[in-house]
Amino acid sequence: MTGGTAPHMTQRPERPAGQRARNRTCCRVAAISIAALLAAGPAGAQEAGVQEAGADGGDTASGGAVDWSLAARTRIGIEGDLNRDLDPDAQGALLTQALEAGLVLDAQTKRSLLSAELGVSARYFIGDGNDLGGTGRLDPSLSINHSYTGKTYQVDTRAGLAVTRAAFSQADDTGTTDANASQFTVNYGSSLTQQLDTQSSVTAGVNGTYTDFSESAVDLVPTFVVGTTAGWNRQITETSALSFDLGFRHFAADNPEDTRSQTADLSARLQHRRTPRHMIGVTLGTTGVRTTETGTGTDFDINATGGIALDYALRSLSASLGLDQSIEPSSEGRLESQTRVSGSLGYQVNRRQQSSLTLSYSRRTPLGSDTGETRDFLRVSPSYSIALTPAASFTFGYAFRLSRDDTDGLATGHQVFAFLERRFDLLP
Repeated sequence: MTGGTAPHMTQRPERPAGQRARNRTCCRVAAISIAALLAAGPAGAQEAGVQEAGADGGDTASGGAVDWSLAARTRIGIEGDLNRDLDPDAQGALLTQALEAGLVLDAQTKRSLLSAELGVSARYFIGDGNDLGGTGRLDPSLSINHSYTGKTYQVDTRAGLAVTRAAFSQADDTGTTDANASQFTVNYGSSLTQQLDTQSSVTAGVNGTYTDFSESAVDLVPTFVVGTTAGWNRQITETSALSFDLGFRHFAADNPEDTRSQTADLSARLQHRRTPRHMIGVTLGTTGVRTTETGTGTDFDINATGGIALDYALRSLSASLGLDQSIEPSSEGRLESQTRVSGSLGYQVNRRQQSSLTLSYSRRTPLGSDTGETRDFLRVSPSYSIALTPAASFTFGYAFRLSRDDTDGLATGHQVFAFLERRFDLLP
């Protein structure tokens, strides 16, 4: 259940090499992380904090001297599509020239990490697919993340702003009248994790998301979501952990029905890691929904939620599978039940080459009896990556996509892609 409770253990798509490198930097930040606290206990954490403070005479209460780093990332490529937006009435071909660039600034101390990334995505379309031929767009993005680790607690804060293209498949019927309609998203979140003892911790957080669209987007309405979460975590054995999460969310949509919804999310999660290479996680929960709309009154719903995640890795082969069921807002301003299945299979050919296969499926069903139609989306994509240097890689592949809804039936799309990614370390 995203937004209302702690995230489920579903498989995330593989990140680009630049982001993986930045994540490795993040992992070095907190010498007194919450994981270390749980392993060492309060006494060990306090001793470690004293030793670290004494190791550098310039340390202050905020963590000492700042270690700055600045990196740039670039990604250039091409995408060839048949029916890019999965429009049942459009089958045109489209060639996209894409250029993405970004700057990543990290400020790191022994207790904290501040990371900011400014990015831009430029695309130019050639062809007759969805009236995009001969047009281009420039989409900026900004994300800021901060983490501070105290002796027995950790505070994490994030904020972001992104502009993307509104896809045809976001709407129930006619989609967007302007093929280059834009979506604007602003999000914020902050959480506190407090260690209780060597095996237990509690968390609390707040989050919010505002989504808007350009005027040319038909049937896609601005939405605002704000929520709060609380959780309890317990390491029951060396390989198993149990947690309970409670969350409340408020949804507001700027649509003719003036939709307002409130949800209460309750879930329990059990995670077992048999070995460092084998993990299984199971989540079970429920979500209560109260929805009020002009002219229809107030409705109440109770929905089952949950998920399962499996990770398995051998020396050269890795596999993962995830299933998730949750209640989320749609681009039309109403809540919907979302069922998602994701899977990946990777094979390390050698030290520099890797092949992979990813699969994702989702079913979206509006809540209530007469609020919309069920939609299914499927994507299957094999790809091959080659590490040209430690900082550069080349990837090419194919993607098959399918959509189905109750009104228009099936629509399929095909895409071939190739891109070159490079990271530049500017500082230090």
